[in-house]
Amino acid sequence: MRSTAGALATGVLLLLATGGCSSYEAYRVRFDAPDYVVTPDYYARSPRRVAVLPFAARSLKGKNLENAQVCRLAFYQHFSARDFEDVELQTLDRKLLPEEKPHARGHLRQFADVVRKLDVVGLTSFLDLKTMLKRDDRDAETFRSWVRTATEDLDADAYVLGLTRGYGRLYAVAFSSIGLATHLELRSTRDDALLWSADYRARDVFLPLTIDPLSVPMALFDVWRNSFGEALDVLAFKTYRSMVRTLPAGRAVGAVWVRAERKKTRLFAQPTLWTFWPRPAVKKGARLKFLQERRGWYQCAGPDGREVWLLVRDGTLVDEVGGPLPKNDPLGGLWKTDR
Repeated sequence: MRSTAGALATGVLLLLATGGCSSYEAYRVRFDAPDYVVTPDYYARSPRRVAVLPFAARSLKGKNLENAQVCRLAFYQHFSARDFEDVELQTLDRKLLPEEKPHARGHLRQFADVVRKLDVVGLTSFLDLKTMLKRDDRDAETFRSWVRTATEDLDADAYVLGLTRGYGRLYAVAFSSIGLATHLELRSTRDDALLWSADYRARDVFLPLTIDPLSVPMALFDVWRNSFGEALDVLAFKTYRSMVRTLPAGRAVGAVWVRAERKKTRLFAQPTLWTFWPRPAVKKGARLKFLQERRGWYQCAGPDGREVWLLVRDGTLVDEVGGPLPKNDPLGGLWKTDR
């Protein structure tokens, strides 16, 4: 039994050594990074002025909508430092939410209800709701009017939709947990085309793990402190910082290509954790047409026209003449990972 276990462990170590950094990177982007997508439209449209619409929640209760706006502020703190010309939140809200007495179907709830339904049924575009909504025409019209306002009155060429699927805490004296599940989309105001989207689930769990009886009171105090709302705010701040990191800093004019940067850049049929085995490869400098970026991988049109994937670390986005895309984000270094 021991010899079998030892052989297995040796095999795993050999695989890790063979895979090297590419294997580590594949695992990292799969388990320790937001699930994000960047489409070719992101570069084709190159949005300049973006409106961050009020965030929605899975539940339309007042407390949940309030928490959603806390998430919106956390996201905006990071997003507003990027190179986009964002619409100031107060200016946007004054246009979208005129002063009125709160009522059961206020504008925010109408808008949030449409976003919630989009998420529940898994639609990829608000435009698809035209043939589905019959009894909720008023809610759909609120959505349309908000996008029109962002476009016509505030000159935005893209908007951000945000949804908090779960945001809360649990406290049980010797145990506390806080969590946030959220979804973001950046869409064109012209035709609702998806430019970028990201999903992330973050959770912090506190347990009084100690072998020193004298430290138990302090450990229980830490568990209690983690049940406060401030801990949730910090979690939201960190979560949206990680999501904003996935927004590309480059711009483009024309088609976008991926240039291979390794001596032998390996290609895969799909994103995978197993980068150990020999795969088809292209030489350094080869250019492949960019199709999308997803969770640390580029999808491209391969040499034979088939769709292939390569790790982002193994390629560079370039323009039609092979030059790197210009980066217009002077503060982009703030979002680099520490790894």
